[in-house]
Amino acid sequence: MKILINYLTDKSNLKIEILDQEFLVNGKKAMVDVNGFVRKLLKIVSIWEENMVNNLIVGGDHYEVKIKDGDMVYNYVGYGKYPINYHEFVALIGGLE
Repeated sequence: MKILINYLTDKSNLKIEILDQEFLVNGKKAMVDVNGFVRKLLKIVSIWEENMVNNLIVGGDHYEVKIKDGDMVYNYVGYGKYPINYHEFVALIGGLE
């Protein structure tokens, strides 16, 4: 499984890459329970729409989560409009900066 997360706010730019058991945050190896992180992430995004964008809002968080599992690719993008459990996503990645 390969996962790529880009998270952009007015204050930070976070890029997370997961390939099997390797976990990189902004290009640097991080000591993270990869299986636990992936399990939580998959639970969070399981209810997301693939594209949640509100072009009428200027500023705010921008996120992209791309998950590749075998031949299946799931891509979630959002800006100015967020899933109901978005706070769980922010909490999950928030400690990685």
